[in-house]
Amino acid sequence: MEYIEIACFSYIFTSLILSFTFAYHSVQKTYIPLLISIITTILHIFFNQLFMFQLCFGIKGAAISLLLSQAISLVLYLLYSIISHQPFIGSVFELFKIPFSFIKRIYIKVIPLIINETLFSVGNSLFIVAYGLLGKNVMDCYYIGNQIVNVFYTVVNAMSDASTSMIGLELGKENYNYAEKEVNYFFGMTGILSCIIIIALLLFAPQIIKLFEVQSPKQIYLAIAIIRVLSIRIAFRLFNVVIFSALRAGGDSKYLTFLDSVILWSIGLASTFFMIYLLHIDNIIIVILVSQIEQLVRLILGMKRLKTKKWLHALV
Repeated sequence: MEYIEIACFSYIFTSLILSFTFAYHSVQKTYIPLLISIITTILHIFFNQLFMFQLCFGIKGAAISLLLSQAISLVLYLLYSIISHQPFIGSVFELFKIPFSFIKRIYIKVIPLIINETLFSVGNSLFIVAYGLLGKNVMDCYYIGNQIVNVFYTVVNAMSDASTSMIGLELGKENYNYAEKEVNYFFGMTGILSCIIIIALLLFAPQIIKLFEVQSPKQIYLAIAIIRVLSIRIAFRLFNVVIFSALRAGGDSKYLTFLDSVILWSIGLASTFFMIYLLHIDNIIIVILVSQIEQLVRLILGMKRLKTKKWLHALV
């Protein structure tokens, strides 16, 4: 509670920082968020050492560190945007004088995305609940494997950001033919990246596990197996984020919500709880592997949606 009471105020800065990040991605200046993130991360580490250990604030120091680093990050974004005369920065009057027709048009697209992110987050949390039913030993191994795989998810997030901004730029220009070509280019890139990630995790999973203090041979074997199975999820997710990016850029948010959250709940979660609760399968490898049908169904339906070309239009 001590941490949350202070850290909660940092989310005000974080929401504004995200707006700047998306704006810079949209104008193809992705290096600006990168540089500011590097500066912010260095400051965050310095403030952690200062407030937590030098000034002995403990957990409160961590919250103060987060709050200060986020505030400085926002100031850096503001200063650079104003000094460099970025096209998305205007006067205070211009920023807040938003036509109601524009707000209505945007929120029709935004509300399904908010619902989607909420359902997706809750759904992912319920997967942890399901795996927890298999016992503490299994849950510990899953935690280790998932933490390692999350490092590789940075590739997925980067691909999502890049494809959304680049496809969105072409749709904004009403260059629909080239937007379709870019989607195909990204599918080619994801094919290569998927192979690299799967091979890397298959080969180096035993070495990566050594970074953790796992003593039991059974736990080591299970954690390695979980990492290798989760590599399949990453490969599918890479292809699916390209589909999501195209639909998001074109404002096809309702179908995106169906693909992302509805399929997660109706297939992914349902199959996981069905196997554990009703079939009493206690092998987490089998549970994770079978539940990947969710990703496959999402990919097939997503590809069919792209072929309809209903996402090919500019939002504004």
